[in-house]
Amino acid sequence: MLTTTPGLLHDAPVHRLRPENQHATEERDIEREVSKNVKTEMKHGKSQKQSVAIALNQARKSGKKIAKKDK
Repeated sequence: MLTTTPGLLHDAPVHRLRPENQHATEERDIEREVSKNVKTEMKHGKSQKQSVAIALNQARKSGKKIAKKDK
């Protein structure tokens, strides 16, 4: 029977993202969330422009950093 010592599970290497990679990952997560919300709004009969506006507004309200529209 194999037994493990208590410290073996905690000695495994921990992979951490570099700060620049972590930022890219957060951006992808935000994009996915906004895209999902746009699709949901369009299923409910909203226009594409209105769906995008609603999805971006929801992301901003939840604390995500979304750039403002360029003029």
